[in-house]
Amino acid sequence: MDTSIQKYQAFVTTVETGSFSLAAKALSYSQSGISRMIADLESEWKVHLLERGRSGVRLTSDGMKLLPYARSLILEYEKMRHAIDGLAGLEGGLLRIGIHSALSAERISEIIGRFAAECPGIDYEIRHGSYTQIEDMVRTGRLDLGLSRFPAQSGLEGRFLLQESLVAVISAGVGTGRSGDGTAAVDGAYSIADLNGEPFVLFESEGQDDVAALLRRCSVAPDIRAVSDDPKVVAALAADGIGNAILPEGSAADLPDGLIALPLDVPAYISTGLIVRSRKSASIAVRRFLEIIE
Repeated sequence: MDTSIQKYQAFVTTVETGSFSLAAKALSYSQSGISRMIADLESEWKVHLLERGRSGVRLTSDGMKLLPYARSLILEYEKMRHAIDGLAGLEGGLLRIGIHSALSAERISEIIGRFAAECPGIDYEIRHGSYTQIEDMVRTGRLDLGLSRFPAQSGLEGRFLLQESLVAVISAGVGTGRSGDGTAAVDGAYSIADLNGEPFVLFESEGQDDVAALLRRCSVAPDIRAVSDDPKVVAALAADGIGNAILPEGSAADLPDGLIALPLDVPAYISTGLIVRSRKSASIAVRRFLEIIE
């Protein structure tokens, strides 16, 4: 316990019991210890708090004026200790989490669900954004942690969490470039070279260009008709015939009618990590989240 709070308790308990000996017994201190703590307060505050007599102690006028404040400080300290104990036991609190837009709702639900099962008293504030946006909000303290690219930008601490394949999202009536009969070979892999010059819906946002980077690496230049940072919008546009697309496997798990997801003939992945500004200075809730999820 804070030394100052101990002194305030010695003062208040002495007044309430009417003697140093009874206060010592109530607080499990020696009588001289109680007397010394009150003398310290009088010295620090430069006031005379109590008058000592054969019948016990009684408040001075200065002591009467300061007693309510001492009681209030003790009460607020007890409230703070209760809150700290609650946080330590994760009985309550708020966790602000940033999640990159490529991560599917099912993955998000699975990750947060694991933590919620262990710590049901925690509330959540979920924000979506690009890698850059999530990392900036974690770095500036607007988010407690982020689910973003791995490895993260310098200045942040991260741990690998999961990896998802990128898959081709195409019309069910479009061939894979292998069968040659104009039908989709569902068990086959889609040749990324077949996207060259073809209408395409690009999944991309500022600071998050996994698909564009893959196309550049493979020297493939589709005819980009639309760009969106929302996988559901990309899938909807592909379903409307705007063009084919490439999406993370989790985001392509529940496609609109008329679309199928096929593995690419060039394996490509999005790696997601848990990022924090500093594990050492993270809140109890964040540290517990990292322990459970990792």
